[in-house]
Formats: sequence, structure tokens, C-alpha cells
Amino acid sequence: MNEFIQLAYVGSVVPDDSEYHNEAFSPAGNMFQENLLAGLQAAGTPPSLVLSCRPMPAFPRSSRLAVRCSRGRLSCGIPLSLVPFINISPAKQLLLGVVVFLRLLWWGWVHRAAKTRIVYTFNLTVPPALFTWLAARCIGARAVASVNDINEPGANVPRTWPWRLDYALHKILLPRFDALVVVNGAIIDDFAPRSRYVCVEGGILPEMAAEAHLEGARKSNCFSVVFAGRMKAANGVDVMLQAIAQLKGEHYRFVFAGDGPLAEAVWRAASEDSRIEYHGCLKVSDLLPIYKQADVLINMRLTKALRTRYFFPSKLMELLASGTPVISTCPAQVEEEFGDFLFPLKRETPEGLAAAIRKVETAGLEIRREMGKRARAFMLEHKTWQAQTGRISALLEGLAGEVAEGRDSCR
Repeated sequence: MNEFIQLAYVGSVVPDDSEYHNEAFSPAGNMFQENLLAGLQAAGTPPSLVLSCRPMPAFPRSSRLAVRCSRGRLSCGIPLSLVPFINISPAKQLLLGVVVFLRLLWWGWVHRAAKTRIVYTFNLTVPPALFTWLAARCIGARAVASVNDINEPGANVPRTWPWRLDYALHKILLPRFDALVVVNGAIIDDFAPRSRYVCVEGGILPEMAAEAHLEGARKSNCFSVVFAGRMKAANGVDVMLQAIAQLKGEHYRFVFAGDGPLAEAVWRAASEDSRIEYHGCLKVSDLLPIYKQADVLINMRLTKALRTRYFFPSKLMELLASGTPVISTCPAQVEEEFGDFLFPLKRETPEGLAAAIRKVETAGLEIRREMGKRARAFMLEHKTWQAQTGRISALLEGLAGEVAEGRDSCR
């Protein structure tokens, strides 16, 4: 444990229990934060305070008008405090910010003797990072932000004043943080080109990288295609369903797993086409056997129909670690960094996806197996959460003056 650093974490992580699962809960974002905190703890930089907010749609989408403070504990054993809020926007965001600000002031006083105090905030929107940044400055702490996505008004969110204000605050605040952890380099290039940073797209746990068993699909004379993730337009669900209609043959098997606004469309397709299976939302432990039995996995994050310059599909890390070959679009640095370990998809249309699936099918079992094995080996060597959080921990220690300062790349 680093005895010179006191770390306070502000985010939206909650225990992965059913009581927190609703339309505002992000499985990918929650898993990212859990693994991040567990990795920092293992790397010797555990947080002494974790402040979080319960995921909940604002009233009237949720019937609850107020949420009380409560406590919880993550699977890695780290305790957290869930801050209270009035569930009506924008009062919700303001109250969250004020409560977090006051809690951080108290934390700073309690740990005033520490050589270095660091306030680490996950994303800038909820709780509002303006308050965490101000609190860090008030107590003389270093401010670090993890930025996993930035919404662009008129691109992937409406051009309403709340989204325009949120985007403007990213422009103003990001260059003022002492260090950044980002999922792709475009965030640095466009918002904070002079900032110190590391690029962490996500990570894998070693148990995710079990050997795939492509022989099972071959013996069953079935070609299995798996689409796992949030069922929403940005993930190309509509494109996938239209591509399936173009793939003729009873030997195809299409497996969907996940929930979201387009789940009903997937259910309807499954009821009309016996080749389609829909499993709903599954935990990673339940998805791994499905990955192992597949011939190819699909990552269909759109980049042309929707502008997603400041996103990275974290699900891709999980897919590449499976040992099963992956067809993927090329958002962010996907082609540059992972292009040798997947089948890149440039034509983000039903015709393009159907052609890519046929190409992988006709490539043969040996080529698919070799691609999956190389991807798995790369992920185990470079992209485990132990390796990724080790880099973040080194960044935090650098703020304490224990290692030399410098910029990092997205490799």
C-alpha cells in the first residue's frame, strides 16, 4: 500500500445486485468501475473514500422523488457511500454536486496530514465534476478524471441546453485536471492536448480468456453468430437484424444477449425466425460459455450513421479475450491497435455485415481458430485489469512525485 497517497473516488458504481438494475444502470460502466477500484486496491493505491450515486431515471420516468443516503460494499470488499438526492432534474445534479463537495471537504480535513491527496472522478456528468474539481482545489488535492465517453449535442444527443452545457463544461474542465484517464486519444486531442494522461479502454480478468471450443460448432454443422451488449441503435442492433434477413440457410444460428430499448425488436425477430435466440441480460460468467461455442462474435458499434468519436466499445475487450474470432467496426483506435486480431468491418450496412459474416464462415475453422488465439494472447499480455490499473496507479504515484512525469500513448 502506498502510504503517501490518500485517494477519494467519486463515481456511479454500485454493487451488482438486482435492486440497482434499471434503465439508468449501465452494466459496462459499473463493471469498468468495479474492476478499476479492485485493481487500484491490488496495486497498492486503494481509495479511502468512495462516493457514488444510485442509478435511477429522474422523475417522472421513475416514481421516486427522493433517494436517501445509504452504504454498500463492492464484490472486492471496498465500502462505498451512496449520496442522497432529490430525483428531479436539475435539482438532482445540483444536490449531488453539493453533497459530494461537502463530503470531500470533510475527507480532506480528516486526511490533511497526508503527503498527497487525490480526488479521482469517473466521468464528468453525474455527479457533476465541477463540484469534485472545486473540492479538490479547496483542499489542496490533485484532481484526476476518468473519461469514458463525451456526448456531442446534435450528434448522439439532442441539441438541448442541458447537453450543450454538459459539453461546454467538458471543454472548460478537462484541461484543468492534473491528469486524465481516457478510453481513446481523440478526447485528449480535442479537449486537453497538453494534459498528462493514460489511455485505458477497459480490461479483462484472466478467467474471461478461457480457450474457445470451435470444434463444437463444427460438429453440429451449425455456424453460430453471437451479438452481446446493450440492445440500442448505437450498437447496430437494427443493422444486425437486417443482415440476418440476408443470410439464407438453416445452418445459421444467431444468438443475442443484452437488454435495452431495442430488446422488443429482437424478441419479435426471434419469434419470427427460428434461427434467432434471445437470452436477455446475462452476467459475464453466463456469457462466457456462449462465446466459447460461437464461430464468430459481433461488435457493431456504429461510427458512420452516428458520430461516436469520444466513445470506445468496452465490450470489445471481453470479446477479444474469449478466443473466438470477432467481426468489429472500427471506432476510436480499434483498427490501429486491434486490427491484427479481428476482422474489421468498414461497411456498416446490413449488406456489409452479411458479407463479413459469409467471409469469416468461408475462411475456415483453422483461420478462425488462429485469429482467436492471437487475440486472446494479446489481451492476456497487454490488457488485463492488473496491467491497466498498474498504469493508472503509476500515474497517481507520479502526481505524488514518486515517478517522472510524462505523457502516455493509447498503446
